[in-house]
Amino acid sequence: QLIFIGSVVVFLSLVDLFRYLFFYQYRLKGRNIRHAALLGRDFSTESHEKLNLDALHLGYKFVKTLSTPGTYLQDLQALVTRQKLDLVFLKERSKSITDVVSAFCDEQGLRLKLLFPLSASTGRRAGLDQIGDYPVMDLRHEPLLYFGNRVMKRIVDLVMAFLSILFILTWLPVVVKLAQVFSYPGPLFFVQERIGRDGKIFNLYKFRTMVYSKEEKSAKKGQAEKTHEMDKRVPWFGRLLRRTNLDEYPQFLNVLFGSMSTVGPRPHMVGEDKVLVKKVRRYRVRRFVKPGITGWAAINGYRGGTDDIELMSKRTEHDIWYLENWTIWLDIKIMAITIWQMITLRIPRAY
Repeated sequence: QLIFIGSVVVFLSLVDLFRYLFFYQYRLKGRNIRHAALLGRDFSTESHEKLNLDALHLGYKFVKTLSTPGTYLQDLQALVTRQKLDLVFLKERSKSITDVVSAFCDEQGLRLKLLFPLSASTGRRAGLDQIGDYPVMDLRHEPLLYFGNRVMKRIVDLVMAFLSILFILTWLPVVVKLAQVFSYPGPLFFVQERIGRDGKIFNLYKFRTMVYSKEEKSAKKGQAEKTHEMDKRVPWFGRLLRRTNLDEYPQFLNVLFGSMSTVGPRPHMVGEDKVLVKKVRRYRVRRFVKPGITGWAAINGYRGGTDDIELMSKRTEHDIWYLENWTIWLDIKIMAITIWQMITLRIPRAY
């Protein structure tokens, strides 16, 4: 037993060492890097160089250093419009400035990390991430930022995708196609551009539930008219697919390819996403994780059309709560509730 336990410890240590060396070399080549802005005053040249080096080890690259608190927001806004920015590091003791920068980051979908001065004479590193002589604290708890949690979630996704493809998608497309031929002829699948993690656009797959029309090309670009209850474009069989959520099963192909997860915020169309960014507070924060086939907001009734801004605000708050409180058991709970809602035909707002 001691030999077995020792072997496991050595193996895990070697895996961790390999992962560190792999990402270190990978990041030195400019890959797997997140672009960041550094906000703060009184950085010495030596301190700034150490910050840059330590940041690179952790996968961050400072693309700009801003040192004038009075123009933080204007400078950040200009930076965001010029180039890709993923997060902001802030060294600031003023609560009012921190609050303002935090609100800006939420609106822009940027993660915010705080730098705290630590005396070099202490001779020890902080318990959190550390860059240079500064302990770094996240203002938002995100369990899926941790490598182990992402691996665990990905394993569950792959298992769910393989099982769904093996036991459902081997026969369900045949049934759907036969029903389509007799009630609403056209392509088996409906493919549409949706917004994914970090605002990236991907092609989402669904069984087609609407009558095929000339407008389908614009719909595939995410510019379609939203579906409403008792929508005349949806025939009886398409309505059945929607009522049972079976039209969503092809999205397990998205899960297999990595553009979606089994559980997460529902992905929106490109056109409606542009509208919601302007109207819903903290909307971009929901993009921090992969979109899902089902989710915490969906099982609580916040799904369907996006015309109701109040409903969309509640959906966004549920999505943010999910990414801040994620556990593998929460995912399993959401999947179990979704299956129960499908079996009992109690899926809220399924039309």
